Amino acid sequence: MTKMEDEYKQEYNSFSENMNKLLKECEEKNSKLRENLEDCQKEKRDSDEKLQDFEIEMSGTKEQLAQAEDRIKELEAELETSEKKFATDLENQKLGAQSASDLAKQEYSYTINKLQDSIGQLENQNEKR
Repeated sequence: MTKMEDEYKQEYNSFSENMNKLLKECEEKNSKLRENLEDCQKEKRDSDEKLQDFEIEMSGTKEQLAQAEDRIKELEAELETSEKKFATDLENQKLGAQSASDLAKQEYSYTINKLQDSIGQLENQNEKR
């Protein structure tokens, strides 16, 4: 072989070694990238599942919230009705108490008048005797 052929062969071998090294590095990097891709895909699936679970949970929470809001409205309506009834009952009690007081005053006056009449009659009988 000639010197040029040796140099060419040496260059070719060096180039081939470098290419093999680069190929090996690329294969290693490719392998790592595939692993990372698989990990990312798994994380995405997990995240999607968690998101789906969360959405299901939120829909239940929204329903519960709507039910709670409806119940609050019902309770507010009941409270308003109770307040009105209480106010009416209180007013009726006041009127009833006033009527009872007026009736008691009338009975008192009637009793006093009867007693005065009885005293007057007794005095008249005593004077006649």
